[in-house]
This record gives sequence, C-alpha cells and structure tokens, in this order.
Amino acid sequence: MQKRTVLGIIGVTAVILLGGIYLTSRQDVHGPLPAIKQDVVQNLVSPSETFSSPRWNMEGISVESDAAMALNGTKTATRLTVTAVPGWHRIETSTTGLTPNAMHTLSIFIKPGEQMSLLLEMRDVRPGKQGIARFDLGGKSVYSISGDVVDAGVLPVGNGWQRVWATMSYTMDHAVFNIALTSPEQVPVYMGDGKSDVLIWGVQLEQSTRPRPYTANMTKPAAGEP
Repeated sequence: MQKRTVLGIIGVTAVILLGGIYLTSRQDVHGPLPAIKQDVVQNLVSPSETFSSPRWNMEGISVESDAAMALNGTKTATRLTVTAVPGWHRIETSTTGLTPNAMHTLSIFIKPGEQMSLLLEMRDVRPGKQGIARFDLGGKSVYSISGDVVDAGVLPVGNGWQRVWATMSYTMDHAVFNIALTSPEQVPVYMGDGKSDVLIWGVQLEQSTRPRPYTANMTKPAAGEP
C-alpha cells in the first residue's frame, strides 16, 4: 500500500507519495490543515529560489525574477527565456557540502510555457563524475539519462507545474550543475528563438535517492562569496 501524507502549506496541499512531493490546489480545503512533522531535508543549494543571484551564471538565456505565482502562493517564480543567439541556453551554479560517493538528488519545479524540453547536467567541480538527464516537459516524462545519472523522474504537481529530478553520486564534496533549455530535438546547443520560456522555482540538492519535500534555502553567502 502506498503511503499518503497530507501537509498544511499556505495555499497548497502537499502529498508525499513514494518519496516525491505533489502540490495541488487547496480550493476544496476550508481552514488550515494540521501540520504533520516530517524529517528535515537539508537543501544544499542557496539561494534556492532567487535565480538572478550572482551565484547563478547565465548563458544564452534571460532571467525574469518574480514573474509569476509559485507553488507556495507567492509571486516568486522565475521565467527563463532563450535568447536569439546560437549556443547553450542555461543557468549554472555550484554548491558544497555533498557527501562524497553518496547518492544525491537534484530537483526543481518547472512550469512550461512555449519551451517543452529541458535538461539537468551535474558534475564534480573538477574532472570526475558527470551526468545528464533530459526531460520532455510536454509529455511529463524522462527523455533520457546518461553518464553517472542512475535515475530520474517527473512528478506532476498541479496547476501546470511538474518537479523534474535526477540522482547520481559525486566523488567530491563540491558540485556544479546547470538547468538548460534544449531544442525540440533535445539538442543543447542550437539557435534560440528569443521567445521559448519556462517558469522555474524551488531547486533542491539533497543526499537521497529520490526527491523529498522541498525545503527553501535562502541563506546569505558567507563573507567573500558572491
């Protein structure tokens, strides 16, 4: 029997099912739901909701902050739009605190606009492990996995949103990952059309083999960090 847990979250109902998180409208819920304590998830990505931060590098893409309503009921979703130039169309960041040789799952909430294909690329900060997971957003499915990625998935979460995720291990405690918008043929390097877009929100990297409930991490960088 599948385990189903309902959590009280502002504006949404969260259903934890087989290690994933599903968020749906609370239109049929009157009053707050009782909070149910869950294991605390350590999200290694910061900031996990501000993609215009200097910690994120942009390539061939425009980033519009606070472009739409996010799953937590606030206008904090970010719009990524490919630019009309050839090359990659992605944002990239790095993070520390990983446990070497342990499985880690990277996940992010996506709401497709005109853009229907996307990939997650993960790697050690120095030459080591590397993996890619490609997603068909229109079909809400995994297109392919390669390299050191051992598993990936798509979790529909309501109101057009879906949570894409990929799992792999790293040899170091410092990793780099990027979110790239790809061509309809799933090619990462191509001429952008200047209009294809997606909404993103809530990226998470955690030590686990499946995505667990999202935990925001808006920790300010230490002195000397961007």
